[in-house]
Parts: sequence; C-alpha cells; structure tokens
Amino acid sequence: MHLLSIRRVARCPLWVGLLAVVLTASAAALAVDGKGVVTDGVDTPYGTISSAGPLDEIFAGVDAATQISYVTDTDYQVYPSSTIPGDYGTFVVVGSELYAPDFIDHGSTATGSLGTYTVLTQVSQSGVAGSGTAGDPYRITTVVDVGSTGLRITQIDSYVVGEEQYRTDLTLANLDPTGAPVSGILYRAMDCYLAGSDDSYGMQSGTSVGCSATPFNNPPDRIELLEPITGGNNYYQAGYSEVWSAIGTHLPFDNTCRCNELIDTGAGISWDFTVQPSGTETFSHYSVFSPSGGQPPVGDAIPTLNPMGTAIFVGLLVVIGLFVLRRFS
Repeated sequence: MHLLSIRRVARCPLWVGLLAVVLTASAAALAVDGKGVVTDGVDTPYGTISSAGPLDEIFAGVDAATQISYVTDTDYQVYPSSTIPGDYGTFVVVGSELYAPDFIDHGSTATGSLGTYTVLTQVSQSGVAGSGTAGDPYRITTVVDVGSTGLRITQIDSYVVGEEQYRTDLTLANLDPTGAPVSGILYRAMDCYLAGSDDSYGMQSGTSVGCSATPFNNPPDRIELLEPITGGNNYYQAGYSEVWSAIGTHLPFDNTCRCNELIDTGAGISWDFTVQPSGTETFSHYSVFSPSGGQPPVGDAIPTLNPMGTAIFVGLLVVIGLFVLRRFS
C-alpha cells in the first residue's frame, strides 16, 4: 500500500484498526476515501524519462498507462497521486470489446466506472533513447497488442527538456495481411490531479480539452491539457468517473465540457479509426502540465471591419482621393 493511501485511510478512526488487519491479512482490495481501490497486485513495470524538467519524470507503463512528475510539485499529476503508473492511458474499442491498461495491477486505481474490459497485451518496451533536444527528444517506445483483433499499438512518448508538455504518437497496425479492415475508437484519457487537489474546473478550445484551476483557464492558472496534433478527434471533460463511464459505453466522446463546475475532474480525447490489412494509422497529441496556464497567450488580433465598416472606409478613401486630386490639379 502506498504512503498517501495509508495517510488517507488513517484520517478516519474507524479504519485505523481495520488497516492493521488489512496489512496483516494482505486483503485483495480496500476502498480509499470513497474513491479508488488499493490492491495487492503485482506492480506494473514502467520506463522513466528523467531530466531537468520541468516535467522531470515521465513514467511510461508497459501497459500503455502513464504518470507524470512536475519538478516543483510534491504530488504526481495524475490520480492516484502516489501510484506509478496512474489512471492515464490508452484505450481501444473494437466491436463490442474495450481494451485498456492493466489498472488492477497498478497497486491503486479509481477506474471502476470503465466496466468490463480486456487488458492490452504487453509486447515490449524500449529503453530511453534520445538526448532531450528538439531535434532528438527523449523517448520511450511501448508496444501492446489489442487482444486477438490483429491490431498492434506502438506508443512513443517523447519529451524535449524545458517544455511543459510531452508528445505521444500512437501507431495502430493491422497485422493481418489478408483479413478485413479493423475499425474502432482510440481514446486517451486521464483522472486529473492538480497541485495536490482532485477538484478543478475544465478548459476547452477547439478540440483540445483538459482540467484547469479556473473555468476555461481564465485567468490563466494551473492546467492539465490534452492537445491533439492529429485532427478529427472528439473530446470530453467531466467528473473522472463520467469520463471512464463514457469510455465504457464504447462510443466516441460527445464534445462537451463541464468547464464552469468545480468537480473531481477527468478529461479525454478520442478518434474513430479504420486500419486496412497490413496498413497503419497514426494519431498524435500533446499532454500539457503547467502551473501557470501553459504558453503565453497570443497577442490581440489585428482589428477587422464588418461589411458596413468596410464600405464607409472605402468611401472615405474615395473622398480623400478626390480632394487630393482637385487640390493639386
């Protein structure tokens, strides 16, 4: 059991005696403050991109789940905040089946609302490559199979030192050269944990979505944002359990955001896909973790005129032109 989980349980006197029993008997699971389950599963192996940061540690599970550390924060950025990897990862629906990371072996998880799913099959994970520069980012490559569907996911998590975001590229390969195309939905979703707090607002711009300390990140403050690079995605921000339940429906996210509500937040993006036999499709996005609201806002746009304003402006130019012609002719 992780230290943070023990502290939470100990807050309630009723649990103090039970805690000793649980530790002694090695019970299979224990509820934590009404959210999540602590298990005695075998911890999921992971690789770590370590650097000067500010994302000083990016933990990539062999099951396509992730946890993130920000250099100035005590807690990790994804709930459960002391568990590696956390409740953030890659999910795939093919037909009537949901495939997901091996959350039950994370030691602690709050993904029960996902419902029934099949764990992604671990294939391989590389060591850390690269030098951390823009031209040669640090990167870890994780490969998993999507059950018996014939799909294989190659997930590359990469980081450039000095940035408050890291990039994830997911390549779906149909390994069957003679079979049918494979169609489904690819999700990336997280249970946000901003600066040691489960509760936050939401933010959404275009098809980017995330969790923020202020509604719509206005004024700018701490954020956790999923920013697609590959277009055509759907998005969803709501209570963390609602996000897991939405994935459990096996439907695309519905492009909504509870941005003005202070809730226990989660967020995610999804893409519909079809991969031809022996073909591949790649989907990419950034994961942004910033205590100050991300990149500085873009400067004000150059003012524009509506049609009436344009007509008046042109008319003035004509009048001035005629005056100048008569004055100097």
